[in-house]
Amino acid sequence: RSESIAEFFEDYQAAKSRIVGFQTRLPATKDKADWLNHVLISNAKEQGISIDGIMPQKEVEIASYYVVSRSVSLTTTYDKVGKWICGIENSPIFLKITDFNLKKDPVKRGHVKVHLTLSTVFTKVFMDNQ
Repeated sequence: RSESIAEFFEDYQAAKSRIVGFQTRLPATKDKADWLNHVLISNAKEQGISIDGIMPQKEVEIASYYVVSRSVSLTTTYDKVGKWICGIENSPIFLKITDFNLKKDPVKRGHVKVHLTLSTVFTKVFMDNQ
């Protein structure tokens, strides 16, 4: 019996270290309520972008995780949108743009209207309690 446990111990250790590595890229669960809002606003401010609207945060519970999303709309130049998205996507914390819509602004010449949904994952329980 102990031989069969030993046989799979290395697989277990490898899987556990992959999970721990993944969890280090997740934001802190204590910040779940406003973390995406902070990311969106602070990155927009860095690029000189004003956000027109922020939608309520959506949360979906899946096993030991929360998938959290927040949508924003804004009007800015195409260049600033690219820099803003680059700043978001280069985060060391796991972030994913799950919806993106860009349209030419009919009123402001050289501007675009953007609707974007940003998502991340929070862990409910830390699996590396050791």
